[in-house]
Amino acid sequence: MTSGSKGLVIYKGKLLLVLRDNKSDIPWPNTWEYIGGGKELGESFEETGLREIEEEFGIRPKNYTFLGIENYPGRQAGRFIAILSDEEFQNIHFGNEGVKFNWFTLEEATKLEMAPNLKKFLEINKKPLIDIIENSRPIKKTDFIFTNES
Repeated sequence: MTSGSKGLVIYKGKLLLVLRDNKSDIPWPNTWEYIGGGKELGESFEETGLREIEEEFGIRPKNYTFLGIENYPGRQAGRFIAILSDEEFQNIHFGNEGVKFNWFTLEEATKLEMAPNLKKFLEINKKPLIDIIENSRPIKKTDFIFTNES
């Protein structure tokens, strides 16, 4: 696995997730996952997240918060949250990665078959995510707990 950045893209109380391809040579095939991907040479984790959103959806969100980095054996993973404006949402052009993309409430998302690291992140950060998603509270990096995959 390579280092990269993945995160949550939010619009009007819903999270955008991607259903991963059903290929045996990728981690967690056929499960729902964050938006993001691998880090390119010379790129920061924050830049990776913004580039991945732009590549996958054709937009570069203005309300983007880089939360930090999780450390795993042999790699690192940047985490971010992007909250889309009406204009950004209207300009989305879905790319060809994954089987499909879909919008879910936090409650719906937690019931999906998903990559273990996403499921754990949503579970342990449910309170700040509810405040951000449902109550429009500003994002505070210090509210989030990072955990490593098991």
